[in-house]
Amino acid sequence: MAVRTEYFAADVSRLDQQLRQLESGERKLAASDHSWHLEPLPVAQGCAPWEQGYRLATDLRLQMGIADQPFGSYDNLLASLAAGAKAPSVLELASDSLFDALVHEAEPRRVALAIDQRKQHGNARSFALCRAVCEALVNGSEGVAGTRLVTSSQTARQKRNRAFAAEFLAPANLLRQSIPDRVIGVDVVETLAEEFGVSTLVIQHQLENHDLVDDIL
Repeated sequence: MAVRTEYFAADVSRLDQQLRQLESGERKLAASDHSWHLEPLPVAQGCAPWEQGYRLATDLRLQMGIADQPFGSYDNLLASLAAGAKAPSVLELASDSLFDALVHEAEPRRVALAIDQRKQHGNARSFALCRAVCEALVNGSEGVAGTRLVTSSQTARQKRNRAFAAEFLAPANLLRQSIPDRVIGVDVVETLAEEFGVSTLVIQHQLENHDLVDDIL
């Protein structure tokens, strides 16, 4: 059902091709022997999707014991998510613009993750991976097996996983400690983006959405 819901946001003119890409991705994920173990987290009810994402990110950081730790790079993110064990692999799949990432859960709490192979830059890879992690956490708490798509659509699920990724990679409380004033320059945004291993757009959105600045000059 989740796949069907997101899939109908696809490009109708390329529906057949995108469906083939999706089916191919599902087969590769189902056959992958590099699964992740992710404990599900409860989703806060009665609040906006982005607020749910923020809370999930905070909860996961607390669960992992890394509340005050920036990752800085994709490799560091993987190592932290692996919690000292061998970092699980993330497949790279062709998506034909249908998805940014895929999450396949064949059994409870064991998932295989994939990201769009076009996301070669570390920042984009980190953001897509975190969005997939959010889907895995929520999927586990809802007890629904199957495949979840991370897409560019504006559904409640996608808003939630985008907010999760932004907050998990660049927590508002850490940004608050790093900004010198309520009015900052773009150079500060660029420095923060490099420190946290995200795009400047993610930093800008975090600063604005959490009311950390009055203006960026």
